[in-house]
Amino acid sequence: MDQPVTVETSDRRPRFIGVVIVIITFGIFGLWSLVAPLQSAALVPGKVMVKGSRKNVEHLKGGIVAELPVRDGDLVAAGDLLVLLDDTQARADKVLTDEIEAENEAALARESLSELTGTYVGDLAPLRTDFELPPLENTMDYWVKLATESNALLRSKHEAVAAAKDGIQEQKGGHYPTVDLVYSNQTSDVGYDNQQSPERQTEYIGVDINIPLYSGGSTSARVREAWATYYIIAREEEEATRREVLKRTREAWLNTRSSRKRIHAAQLSVRSATKSFEAMSKSFNYGTVTTADVLEALHARTRSERDYQNALYQYITNWLALKPESGILEDSDLQQVNSWLLAQGS
Repeated sequence: MDQPVTVETSDRRPRFIGVVIVIITFGIFGLWSLVAPLQSAALVPGKVMVKGSRKNVEHLKGGIVAELPVRDGDLVAAGDLLVLLDDTQARADKVLTDEIEAENEAALARESLSELTGTYVGDLAPLRTDFELPPLENTMDYWVKLATESNALLRSKHEAVAAAKDGIQEQKGGHYPTVDLVYSNQTSDVGYDNQQSPERQTEYIGVDINIPLYSGGSTSARVREAWATYYIIAREEEEATRREVLKRTREAWLNTRSSRKRIHAAQLSVRSATKSFEAMSKSFNYGTVTTADVLEALHARTRSERDYQNALYQYITNWLALKPESGILEDSDLQQVNSWLLAQGS
């Protein structure tokens, strides 16, 4: 009779054997590392650091540090302000560049003025601060009518039209008979074949009558040419000149009026910019603003003063432009403008 067979399913024994083998192996190598002599070794410096450690941050152009909004150990995110640079030096360089450019433009303007006047132009006199601007008198229609009647260039075109019209009548005269009274007086002492002869005097008085019958159409062609000159050239040039003169007159009047308003606005801007600069200077002394803020206020004041001077210049030039366009420019007008300038050495 067969006996039952018992099969063991536990893994305790294989695990015990594996642990014993590992202990024996590490024990032998550990004991060897303690007692074995070390003949040579390589020493290498190293540093252990964690990810996200301190990193160097550099500006692309560099500059002077004005403020550090963060401190060592602060946690920052993308887009946070780390360093605020002082752009005082950059602004100073920009101002120097603008000054060089302005000096060059002034020199070129003097050369253009010298070419126009034919004399060398040195330093220009600035405007006085105590003169009174002339008012803009009358309406734009008044100045336009005055320019139509008195503009020198337009009047010359009127004369050219009249001359072209008279030229038509002159060419038409080629169809009419002409009567000429002829008188001649001749004294001679030369005879036949250039021989010497007694001196003699010959007088002739007569009437020449010329009646044109046919000249091949040349007279009619000249009449048509005169008509073309009158209508196409003289009249069109007169009309183009009239339009241009009236356009310049209207522009001068409108620019003069707007310049007057810009002067008032620029005066207010200068006052406010000056007060802002004074306030910024006091705040800087108290340490509440930076140097850049003071420079920005100074730049705003300088810009306002420049705009004010430009407004004065534009008003004077536009007011003066009305005079020649309307044909009433006189020496007294130029003397009046000259009195607004500051004399040399004053």
